[in-house]
Amino acid sequence: MKLKKLTALFLALICCLCSCTAPSGNTNSGSAEGSNGGTESKDDKVVSLPDDTKAAQLAAVVYPESVSYPARVEYDKTGHLDYDAYEKAMTAWVDEWTKRREGTENNLSDLAAYYRASTPVFLKAGLKEQKNAVCSPLNIYMALAMLAETTAGETRQQVLDLLGADNTDALQTTVANLWRANYEEDEVVTCLLANSVWLSADGAYKQQLLDRLAADYYAESFAGVMGSEEYDKMLQGWLNEKTGGLLEDAVKGIKMDPQTVLALASTLYYKATWEDEFSKNATAEEIFHGVDGDETVNMMHRTAWFRYYDGKDFRAAALPLQESGEMWVILPDEGQDAEEILEEGTVWDLLCGQMNETDSARLALSMPVFDVNAKMSLLEGLQELGVTDVMNDAADFSPLCDDQSIVLSEATHAARVMADEEGVIGAAFTVMMAKATAALIEDEPIPFVVDRPFLFCVTARDGSLLFVGIVNTVQAS
Repeated sequence: MKLKKLTALFLALICCLCSCTAPSGNTNSGSAEGSNGGTESKDDKVVSLPDDTKAAQLAAVVYPESVSYPARVEYDKTGHLDYDAYEKAMTAWVDEWTKRREGTENNLSDLAAYYRASTPVFLKAGLKEQKNAVCSPLNIYMALAMLAETTAGETRQQVLDLLGADNTDALQTTVANLWRANYEEDEVVTCLLANSVWLSADGAYKQQLLDRLAADYYAESFAGVMGSEEYDKMLQGWLNEKTGGLLEDAVKGIKMDPQTVLALASTLYYKATWEDEFSKNATAEEIFHGVDGDETVNMMHRTAWFRYYDGKDFRAAALPLQESGEMWVILPDEGQDAEEILEEGTVWDLLCGQMNETDSARLALSMPVFDVNAKMSLLEGLQELGVTDVMNDAADFSPLCDDQSIVLSEATHAARVMADEEGVIGAAFTVMMAKATAALIEDEPIPFVVDRPFLFCVTARDGSLLFVGIVNTVQAS
């Protein structure tokens, strides 16, 4: 009899959770359409859990699938390339890639103002706490986009103004384009985006918002007892899984307390190889002149033709990544400060694709192997950028629930970028929590020796700024 009662209770829980947050569109828990024309309930839904359950997943999403990039070796097993089969597979890959990205050509120009305004602010905030700073402008954009969806009125407008969107419908279009242009998982490039919503089991939430976040933002939803170890471990596990375990130390500090009403989490994981790899045999120990003095580092070397810009206070070289974007390495001139270079308008013209004066030059490139890891709070930067109401009594979270004693209490961002002879690996997460309140080409190669503080930017094929950082010391972790 006891077993039957427990079984009935469990089935009732499943029914409750499914009716609570059955997302539309991109989920694997139903076929109902979402905010683009499907039925949406405006009634509040109460999340309920059995007494012995501290956390549960309400709904998962189905991420986009990619056609695998043809590996040449698969068509050359007999020592002779099956050119027809290889060409057919490559054509299928190109057609799929092109079709999925139709209409996303303006991503970079649409987000240029946001990149220019926000990235220097967030990097400078990071430098207050650490020697190096790195952030993912694209990842922060995704988290802020979900924040805009959960708010209304002037609170929402301040976020939209920062993101450069007229309204949430326009924002959703931009987000969809960014997903189509950047989400990739094949043998050549990995660029994985992920979003999630973490709700308090004590609250009542509006189904319409959960449907929209699931359908338009691929946002998984969870419910649990805020402040419980089980719920914290579930969030931490989700962050580690989606970032490939690259940010485990930063993830350990992400915890929800009993007053937390909502947590929005967004992640990005990226991996790509150089179009032409550095030879490991050419890597040698050399001196990097860091902010705290000279340090011995592993310096990579390659002489080749690169996109190149020779500006007033800095020079820049673009290292192409296979079937992806590129890494811009921005080297301040002797005596120039890397942090001050962030204020140079020409830097952002370059990174945002608005510079027509780049050249091609043969460079004798020397660059350190580096691993830059940073964690920062975004709250102060958001306030500086005009997003203020969400943090005080003026906060309006009415799309989420009717309880208006809620403010944004935490906005944590962590990112890590590693570069070596083979390519680039990077990861980032943003977690926002809301609480209740009571050149010239020369015959000889141009030396480009990155042996002092420098900036870098990893871009996607569509120009999206995946990672931007300042390296003041190579040895700091």
